[in-house]
Amino acid sequence: MEIFLVLNGLEIVALVDEQEQIILMLADSQLVREEFTDWLKKNIRII
Repeated sequence: MEIFLVLNGLEIVALVDEQEQIILMLADSQLVREEFTDWLKKNIRII
């Protein structure tokens, strides 16, 4: 995902620990797609 974002001029600004926690929650179905996309929108910036 990070490569896709960088190729499109974006980067994740959240700490690595937070990114890891979010991905694990998503993989464990503790987070639905809409919650993940909301988190991602809040944690990316244009590079």
